[in-house]
Amino acid sequence: QKIFQTSFIPLQFMGEVVLETYKCEECDEAFSFKSNLERHRRIHTGEKPYRCNECGKTFSHMSSFVYHYRLHSGEKPYKCNECGKTFSHMSSFVCHHRLHTGENPYKCNECGKAFSGQSTLIHHQAIHGIGKLYKCNDCHKVFSNATTIANHYRIHIEERSTSVINVANFSDVIHNL
Repeated sequence: QKIFQTSFIPLQFMGEVVLETYKCEECDEAFSFKSNLERHRRIHTGEKPYRCNECGKTFSHMSSFVYHYRLHSGEKPYKCNECGKTFSHMSSFVCHHRLHTGENPYKCNECGKAFSGQSTLIHHQAIHGIGKLYKCNDCHKVFSNATTIANHYRIHIEERSTSVINVANFSDVIHNL
């Protein structure tokens, strides 16, 4: 196990212990890299250094800007070798590709049934009465807890260039799926 420099709070990073941390003075969240802390601080400052020249929307993260910009450009750099379908985002391509391979990496701990997507597994687990489910009304992804959906919803906040999380955009707990 590789050890980085020593300091206060041990963190895990790709299986390695990281002892030096960078702590946010606003919320006490800790990061193993200074660049991650600097990116995180934008949540508190509201800084959005990435601007779309097409529509003027601004973004706090480069990845969110690239995700958004592909809506304008129509760029779809990920192509399925099986059927030729193209995708704007790697995550969409990976989920699609599992249709061809039959890969089901998400397994239910209750009954052993396996699924191609995490969201599908979360839906399934409702039949076992496992956890509460929250559905994003913007993109219909499903999450197992309120914190996770709130973190996810930041993507939609940046798309709208607003800083308010509207709890009404989360469906109530989903039952009997």
